Amino acid sequence: MLTGDAADELFGGYNAQVIYYNQSLFNNSSIFKNFIKLANNIFPGLNRIGDNLGNNYLSDYMNDREILHMKEDIILNESFLYKNWLKNHSAYSFLKSDFDKNMQSFFLHYFQTNIKRYLFRSDISGMQNSVELRTPFLDDNFVKLALNTPFKHKMAYKFFSRYSSHTKFSFLKYKIILRKLAKLKGGIDNSVIYRKKTGIPMNYLYAKHILKKINTNNLRDLFKLGKLEFQKFIEDNKHSHLIWSFLQTECFLRVFLNNENHEKISDEFQKTLYNYNN
Repeated sequence: MLTGDAADELFGGYNAQVIYYNQSLFNNSSIFKNFIKLANNIFPGLNRIGDNLGNNYLSDYMNDREILHMKEDIILNESFLYKNWLKNHSAYSFLKSDFDKNMQSFFLHYFQTNIKRYLFRSDISGMQNSVELRTPFLDDNFVKLALNTPFKHKMAYKFFSRYSSHTKFSFLKYKIILRKLAKLKGGIDNSVIYRKKTGIPMNYLYAKHILKKINTNNLRDLFKLGKLEFQKFIEDNKHSHLIWSFLQTECFLRVFLNNENHEKISDEFQKTLYNYNN
């Protein structure tokens, strides 16, 4: 079965890429900088209004795990990721525009950092359903072409364009060249070409509900937390990646510590979610 894996990584279909794009775009705009400075003089603290006051120094990792892999200014010490970022950045040294250089090297870095785990997940899903997966977007020559395609053909603000926006009311267009090629090829319905990305839903409230309803003795013993203390921590926490990590850890502990069958765990979770949704 053919899959579209790697299209988002190569052509800007993920929210993490959009965040980095906007940060790079506006941080290099003198008009935007002066506007923020003026607004901050009128409403002091406005430039930090998005900060979560309850966060600690790990907040960037907990909330924006993927962003940490990309921003050279928050990667500490001489880490592998930082060295790899510098290597990828130097790979685009031939580009004259610093903005294009940053964006292209970021896409390369994001591709290298995330594609392995995404493909591993896809392969497992395919094997579970006795389906062999083929990924045309990962052909070596195509990957090289995509990574060297001018960035303006991947993501850009366009005020008069039918190509799908990142959100319903935004002007930011993504995976531009793929949609243009699909239109040029013909025979593909417009509803497919222009449809917006709908990823796998990962509502952390589901994970919260499961953690509050199931037996979490393993998890609480690991972190030395009492039942009421743990319940309050889960109830008050809004870090989605952290909540999912706790649930994942509970699963690992049950499988490898208690020798529980993963299908039994899955059935328990499904019944818990069924009651939640009904």
